[in-house]
Amino acid sequence: MKLVVHDASILIDLALSETVDAWFASGIETWTTNLIYPHEIDRPEQRAVLDGYVQAGKLLIRVVTLEEVERLGQIRSGLTIPDRSAIMLVKELGDGARLATGDKAMRKTAEREKVAACGLLGLFDLMIVPQAGRPAALPVEVAIAKLERLLALPGCWLPPEKCREKILAWRRLL
Repeated sequence: MKLVVHDASILIDLALSETVDAWFASGIETWTTNLIYPHEIDRPEQRAVLDGYVQAGKLLIRVVTLEEVERLGQIRSGLTIPDRSAIMLVKELGDGARLATGDKAMRKTAEREKVAACGLLGLFDLMIVPQAGRPAALPVEVAIAKLERLLALPGCWLPPEKCREKILAWRRLL
């Protein structure tokens, strides 16, 4: 499976949930564009962690050309050019590619454009299941603890009801 880690929100979500290491241990091919990373990651500590994965070739960066930026700028969608670059990349990667985003507008656009999409909860689901002959990157009990920690953060943006449903479903796996 290929997976595009879309916007800064997903990269930040992985950092805040302290699951960046588990994500990259999953072995899932992970992409973003140069318009998203590093430009949209403001916290130096988050950028430092992600830089290590870029240097190790685990966070792959698709360089968007100036001509592509100009083309993306002409699309009327209500999305930023970096957001549009992620959708462009998912389409370019083809079958098996999925958009990871925490942004509702991005999800709606992905649905309209017939692009598979998921959010942080979908990434957690991928991490708790063995991938390509590898053991699960994130034990279920750890996933539950990480998600509960995120929910406790002030201003948590995740939908509490969906998170509680997910935690209950994961507890049934124990």
